[in-house]
Amino acid sequence: MESKSEQETSVRGGSSPRWVALAGIAGTLIGSLGGVAGSLLVYQQNEDTQKHAREERRADIRRKSYVDLVSEYQTWEIKANGVSNILDAWVLEKDEKESAKTYQMALDEYNKAFIPAHTRSWQTEVAVILVGTPSSGDIARKLSAAREKAAKQLGLQGTEPYNGNKYVEAVKECETLVEIFISNVKKEVVA
Repeated sequence: MESKSEQETSVRGGSSPRWVALAGIAGTLIGSLGGVAGSLLVYQQNEDTQKHAREERRADIRRKSYVDLVSEYQTWEIKANGVSNILDAWVLEKDEKESAKTYQMALDEYNKAFIPAHTRSWQTEVAVILVGTPSSGDIARKLSAAREKAAKQLGLQGTEPYNGNKYVEAVKECETLVEIFISNVKKEVVA
């Protein structure tokens, strides 16, 4: 008969492949879990990188719309002042024939230079409303309304005749809003 120690050895020896198999399976599971965890970590890092890139892109678009608004407003003001200067000369013109020529010159300047600048300025205001912060969008809405008011004071769109003083007041309102906009944007972009 076999001694007790020999039986234990044979039991251990006989079950040895089972323990090796279980250890192998456990090792495989641990390795798989490690691989899955690594993959999840890489996935999460990729998501964070993409999110950061999207935020940077939005910020770039927002900053460009802010710069465009100010630039296009300045162009608008130059073109509007050009029309206003011609209309001032028209108001002071004594000769009826010369007055008609001057008025036609104002209309030509209005249609060829002012209207395109007015349209581009409006487009940049809409862009700020769409991509800017709520406070920037509010200022852009106010600026749009003030520009429309100034454009109407030129007397070439609508029923109100040209009034140089009202036009100057409306342009000053626009300038004030642009200054507020710039101040607001400086705080936003620097922060």
